[in-house]
Amino acid sequence: MTASKKTAKGTKKSAKSQSKKGGSRKVGAASQELALKIAPQGPSPELFATLSRELLQHPSLQPFTAKTRSRLLALELIEDEVESKTARPPAPSDRFRATIYDYTNNRALSAEGNLNNRRKLPVPGSSRQPFPTDEEFNEAVTILQKDPGVGPALREKALQPYAPMPPLIESTQPNGRNERTVCLLRDFE
Repeated sequence: MTASKKTAKGTKKSAKSQSKKGGSRKVGAASQELALKIAPQGPSPELFATLSRELLQHPSLQPFTAKTRSRLLALELIEDEVESKTARPPAPSDRFRATIYDYTNNRALSAEGNLNNRRKLPVPGSSRQPFPTDEEFNEAVTILQKDPGVGPALREKALQPYAPMPPLIESTQPNGRNERTVCLLRDFE
C-alpha cells in the first residue's frame, strides 16, 4: 500500500511538471488498487480421493485386475488443448486418466473416464513403463531390507536407498513384456 501511494504521488508530481513544460498529463491509473481473487476450480480433493479408492474395483477394470497384484500409480485430470486464448479461463476439466500397474502380468493399464459419469471407463493397454511412485520405492526398500545379503547393509546405513536415474531397470521377459524392477541403491563405500 505504501509503495502504491508513493507511486501515485510520484505520478502526480511528474504530471504537474510535465504540464508546466507542455507535456501531456496522465493521472489516476497508478492510484487504482489491484485486487486478486483466487477460487478453486475443478474437482475437489475429496472427489479425487474417492475416485482413487474406488477405481481398482470398477467393473471395467475387473477383467484386467481381478486375481492380480495391481496398484493405482497415478490419477490426473486431462486438460483440453486450448486452441486460442480468450479473456475467460477455460472450463474445468471433467475428464481423468488413471495409470494402473498390474505386477502379476507386468503391464501398465491406462483408463480414461469422466468424473460426472464414471460408469463407462475404456481401458486400453499400454507398453510404456510409468515412473515409479514413492509407494513403490518404499515397498522395494522394505523387500530389500529382508534380503539376507543386502538387508544388514541397509539397516547399518552402509547402503543408502535413493531414487536413481534411470528409475527402472529394463529387463524383457521371454513373452516380450518388461518386468518392472525399481532401481534404488547406492554404495557409499
